[in-house]
Amino acid sequence: AIDPSEFERYYSEHPYSLEQLNIKLMEMLSVALELAVGKEPPNIPLIKSYDRALRFLIFMPDAEPMDYQELKRLHNAQKTALAAA
Repeated sequence: AIDPSEFERYYSEHPYSLEQLNIKLMEMLSVALELAVGKEPPNIPLIKSYDRALRFLIFMPDAEPMDYQELKRLHNAQKTALAAA
């Protein structure tokens, strides 16, 4: 789940901004897949908590503003990488 308060605050403070918020979905997916195959969780700020016994993972991603075109290029590159995997 994503806490929408950061989105709401950002967009209310920047209603006409050309930037969008990036929440690093691919990183969250990658970590979840690695944990699913038994790897240890990386020590990164994206992970708030992890219970190995219950297989329960909580992410707290930071939403960072990015230029829309840059974010679009990033998502296209990630889509290409997934298709090649």
